[in-house]
Amino acid sequence: MTRRIVTVAAAALAACLPACKNMAPGSFSTGPASGFTLTLSATTLTVAAGTAGTLTLTAVLTAGFADPVGLTSSTTACSISPASLTTAATSATVSCSALTPGTTIVTISGLDATTGQSASAQFTLIVD
Repeated sequence: MTRRIVTVAAAALAACLPACKNMAPGSFSTGPASGFTLTLSATTLTVAAGTAGTLTLTAVLTAGFADPVGLTSSTTACSISPASLTTAATSATVSCSALTPGTTIVTISGLDATTGQSASAQFTLIVD
């Protein structure tokens, strides 16, 4: 059995500890037992200043979960399209660009407004 070390905020870890052992790196869930998890195609995105790069965000839905999931980014350097996921559209494109070189941890959050269930996925944005 391979163990993976994932760095997450202490509060997020405490919230998901019972279920985190089987989740993909870079993803975690919070709130009530979530009907979905969010996973990114990579944990790092590197772009040249002034250019854009993309990642794919995928929602893994549990059986019976049917509510739309609204998506937000922790930074204005990244946009998400479409802005919500459904059972018919379970993936979105995260597009990021910035003018100033630097490194930022970006959190993409998903919220089911009906039940309050939420999940997040993080990646590192590096602008050269």
